Amino acid sequence: MRIVRILLIILSSFTLVSAQAAVDWKWRDFHSSEARIQAIVPCDLVKTVKSFQDKPRPIKVHGFNCEIRGIRFLISVRDHMDTFNPYTIENAFEAHEFILKNIFGDVEKAVLWAGSTSEGFLFHDYNVRLKDGGRVRSHIVVNEFATYEALVGMTKDDLEVVTEKKLDFDAIADRYLKSIQITE
Repeated sequence: MRIVRILLIILSSFTLVSAQAAVDWKWRDFHSSEARIQAIVPCDLVKTVKSFQDKPRPIKVHGFNCEIRGIRFLISVRDHMDTFNPYTIENAFEAHEFILKNIFGDVEKAVLWAGSTSEGFLFHDYNVRLKDGGRVRSHIVVNEFATYEALVGMTKDDLEVVTEKKLDFDAIADRYLKSIQITE
């Protein structure tokens, strides 16, 4: 009985140290006034901006991404192409779900949470497990100006690196996704 207690203490200490190692990364503030978004990230984001039209109003897609230790981070801000209406929100969520289910591979399990931000914008959060062992977590918010997406993920190829380094994917994803804020 005493040996079991000692093993449990050692195991829980190991788990706490492993999770702590991931959380102790050098997280930094990120802010883009042009994309109207801020977050904290553990790596330097690379920026891309694409413009699709100038009239009747300019449409831009802002992309930011980085990778550290086999885990990829992405922020995307897409201006709405059409006049905002109730279908804009539904279409944005459907497009995001299509991407999650078709780009990252075969989905084993997908969990969806839906709600409203403190500003009253609708959001969807996804927790996706892929059949090959990969993971994707995302947070998508739609307001009258744009669709804001934040993703964090690892593919099957990255799984070995993440496991080897004993990184807690969910703790990392939570810290990143909870930091996402829309700014004006």
